[in-house]
Parts: sequence; structure tokens; C-alpha cells
Amino acid sequence: MKRKSLKAITKESKTVHVPSSIKPQRARQLIRRFHLLLKNKNLVLQKLQSSEADYLTKLKQIGTYQVYSDSKNKVIENIKINSLATENSVNVESVELFFLSGLLGRIDGEIVKRGGLDAYQVASTQGQNGKRGGDSSKYLMRWLSELELFSKVKIKPNALEIGCLSSQNLISTSKVFEEVVRIDLQSQEPKILKQDFMQRPLPKNDNAKFNLISCSLVLNFVPTASDRGQMLKRVTTFLQETDSYLFLVLPLPCITNSRYCTQEHIAKIMSSLGFQELKFHQAQKIAYWLYKWNGSKSLTGETFLKKEIEYRKMSVSKEINHDINLDRVLEVLTRVAKEAGAIIKKRNGTTTFDNKKNSVDLVTEVDQQVEDFIKKELLEEFPDFEFFGEESFVPGSRVPLGPTFIVDPIDGTLNFIHEFPFSCTSLGFSINRKPMVGVVYNPHLDLLFTGIRGKGAFLNGDRLPSLKNKPLTLQSSILALEGGSDREGHNFETKQSTYKSLLSKKGGMVHGYRAYGSAAMNLCYMATGAIDGYWENHNSWDCCAAWVLLEETGGIVIHGNNGKYGQPVDVDVNCYFYVRGAPEEDQKKFITSFQEHISGELQGPEIH
Repeated sequence: MKRKSLKAITKESKTVHVPSSIKPQRARQLIRRFHLLLKNKNLVLQKLQSSEADYLTKLKQIGTYQVYSDSKNKVIENIKINSLATENSVNVESVELFFLSGLLGRIDGEIVKRGGLDAYQVASTQGQNGKRGGDSSKYLMRWLSELELFSKVKIKPNALEIGCLSSQNLISTSKVFEEVVRIDLQSQEPKILKQDFMQRPLPKNDNAKFNLISCSLVLNFVPTASDRGQMLKRVTTFLQETDSYLFLVLPLPCITNSRYCTQEHIAKIMSSLGFQELKFHQAQKIAYWLYKWNGSKSLTGETFLKKEIEYRKMSVSKEINHDINLDRVLEVLTRVAKEAGAIIKKRNGTTTFDNKKNSVDLVTEVDQQVEDFIKKELLEEFPDFEFFGEESFVPGSRVPLGPTFIVDPIDGTLNFIHEFPFSCTSLGFSINRKPMVGVVYNPHLDLLFTGIRGKGAFLNGDRLPSLKNKPLTLQSSILALEGGSDREGHNFETKQSTYKSLLSKKGGMVHGYRAYGSAAMNLCYMATGAIDGYWENHNSWDCCAAWVLLEETGGIVIHGNNGKYGQPVDVDVNCYFYVRGAPEEDQKKFITSFQEHISGELQGPEIH
């Protein structure tokens, strides 16, 4: 059994055990997790304009090394492996250096905590073990034999294996190839060269080119669409002009559950690079292709833009809706909400809290305790679903497209701290970012709001009536107007000037406004008809659950910045305009009248 010594800066060194063998299921989980960690790390390093070789020096230069170090050691010393967040790939386009440094520390901390790259190598090598069915090259060798590709031309081919994990796989042991060059970024085997393909010197002549290149589970590690395209283009420069082939392997979700890519999309990209598909196989979790390259004259130079595939979102939604028992989801959410409510009620009025952003944006240890409880309960019942919670949120990440629990453990934390009885647990469930099930429970007033899309909304078991026939005008309305935690800057000024226009005698002269200090409670009262409109920039966990209730009573949700009637939005836009149920024409006029008083566009919430 290998051992890797961990030297923490603030505490005595520890030893993490790296087993020489890992159970197959555990190996697959470990590989997937390392894939995500390394991909996220590459994104952060790109944003920092740094590299694997010099990022620690870079952090010291910009003065954030201590943030990195503290975050890393916190993960290593204090966090159990099973409680580590499983966040999606992160978007770091507009994130501060302090956050990036902390995120980098957490990623490195988890890599160390999971045994480092030694453990990843053990799992990966084991995954390539043919005795366990993990050698992806078995499909390649089968296809080469079936098609008699090299035997027909009577050549002794050579091969380049990018991302090679074992020198004992079928590519190397089949004796089909006269020479196999093996490279990998994290090689720990003498026969595998430690090399980045993108840094490999370009061939100076045909003798340095290959008849076959294997690129197995490598392209999906490349962090950006542009870089993935450059890698595929670079592959062509290493192939012989004739009698050359590419073996490509990707995780199946890259073409079945991607927002940007389908099998047809890959076919177009590969065709533009001169590749002709000879074989394709779709296994349970992996997709395999064998392409023939038709030479450099076959490159078209076509450009492909990263574009979201809208039709997939719709078709996947229909397919998933058919398979998921939403009544069962509601049953579990209701139970968990009540159990969480008992914890909240018992701890109401706690004085132990931390600032997230400023002295009015607070989080308590109860928020974190309740979210941990909720996450554990929900994922035990539905282990294949995603979890997207406020307290475990990673800035820059988006709500997953698949079945996802969207959770605010305590919506209205300030109310909770001050014992104002309008804090609640908000448990939403979305598919393709569309709210499907919602449960909002206020334990202080014992108010349980529940709903399933298409099946109505309920308060303590009683169905809430449709509001589609209840008249609505701006001047006779009561609005939910919240100050929010921003007390300066663009959003603060925009809200205040808009509210002044809506309330003033020379402006909208609305009947009044209410601020419950909880987005979920505001929306629940809209579902009852007590509040007529709500304009806000907030997050998916603030609104997902109550969104269902609002729509089930006839309400609508549009974008908060110049949204139009009949143009629905998903739960991930972070800026919303909610209108309660009313006759259609009344809702249209209400939107138009309200928007006349909006003094500017709201920016998405700043998350800490």
C-alpha cells in the first residue's frame, strides 16, 4: 500500500493512504471526481493567467497566497470526504482574485484529501484493466480487425496514444503497431512519457507522424470549447496524409446531456476537419468513434460557435417528466421541510452568525446545519438527483439541467435572528431549470405551502383557488418591495428610485407595499392573492419552490429586465418580475404600467 505524506502549514503532517487496488464502483467515482476537480482547476488557472508550474508564485505576487493556503488546509484538516461538495464546473468570468485563490485552495485541498494524483492514477490504471472490462481500446482493435484497415494496405502502422494510462492495454499488446508512443500529463509509468499533447513539438517530417492517434477520455478534460477545437485541429497535424485514423472516446453525457453538443454537432465538427466516421458505439456511459482522416486538403476551415441547444432542453424535459414520480418527490420534500422546520423553530433567535457580504447579509450556523440535514435526507431518497443549495453554492456555477433540488435552508435569515416569524425553509425541485415541485414551510406560523406543476397549490392541505378572474391594476395593488442586502451601488440606487416612483403621488400611487424579508414568503402570499407584484434580483433557491405555487394559481414570471408577457424564463436568470394570477389583459397592462416606473436594469445578485 502506498503512502503519501501531507504537510499542512498550520498543523502536523498527516499520511493519506493510497490503496494499490480500489473497488470498481469507487474507482469510477474517484475518476469522475478528479476529472471535475482538474477541469475546474484549469479554469481558475486560466483566469489567473497562470499555469500548473507557477501558480503558487503567482498567488504570492498578488498577495492572496494566505487565502489559498487557509482554504486548502481547512479542507485537509477539517472536512470529511463524504461531506465535500460535488459542485459542477465553475464559471469564473467575473470573480474576484480572493475568491479564485480560495477556490483554488479548496480544489487542491480536496485533491490531497482524496489521495492526490497517486490515487487518481491507481483508479485510472485499474479502470483501463482489460480484466475488468475497462480497456477502451478493445473497441478500436475490434474495428481495425473487422475493417482490415492496415492489412489491406500492407503497412506496419505506428500509433500515438494521448492520455495513456497503461502500457499493457490492447493497443500496446496487440502487435498491430510497429511503434506505440504513449503520453499522459500525469504519467507514473516508465513506458509512458509525461507530456502535454498541446506542448508536443510539431512533426518536422512524415516520419514523425502517425497512422493512428488514440484520444480516449482526454478531450473532455480540456476546459473551454475553443481549446477543445484547437486540440482536434492539432491532432490532424500529427496524422499521415494517407491511411491514417483517429480513435476518439468521450463520456456519453457529452453528447446526450450537454447544453451545447450532440452527436450530430460532433459529426459536423469532425467533417470540417476532414474526418470521416467509420464506426460509432454507444455504451452505457461512454461513446466511441473511429474516424478516417482524408488529409489536409479536406479541411474546410469552418468555424463553430458555442450555442445552447434549446430543443434538447425541451425533449429531455418531457422524457424525464415521464420517468419521475413527482408525487413521491413532493411527499419527501414535505417530510424533510417539516423536520427541518423543527430544527429552525428550536433554534429561533440565535445570536451566532457571520457576515457574508456586509453587516446585513448574514448566515448562521443553523443555516449550514439545516442545509446539511436537508441534503443528506434528499440524496438518500434520490441519489441520482442533483443538489443546489445556498450554503454549499460555488460562485459561478449554474443550476444543473437534470433533476435538481434547489434549496434555501432558512429563507429570511435576518428574520430568524431577530425572531420575526417570517423565516421559512424553501425546497424546490426543477427539471431543465423549470420549477416542478415546491414546498415552503414557515414553522413559526405553521404554514405549509405545497404544489406540483399542473396539480395545483395548497396551504396546509387546502387547495388555493385560481386567481385568474381576480381583477388587477397597478394603482390598486400591494407590492412586495425589498431593500435587499446591497446598501450602495447600482442595484441599490435603481431599486430606491423605482420604489419612489411607484409609491409617490406623481408616480404609480400604488395602494402600498409589504416586505416580509423572505422572497419565498412574498411569493407564497402572492399565490394567495394578498400581494400583487414583486420585482427582484435574487437567486434560484429564493424562488424555485414558491414559483410553482404562484403559477399554479394563475401567476406568471418574466425576466426582471424588460421581460415581456408570454416570454417565460428559467429558474437561473437571477432577475425576475412576478405577477399574481389575474385576467390575461390585466396582467399585460400591469406589466406595462409597472415597467414605466423602473429606472434601470438590475444586475444579478452578488454571491458570497
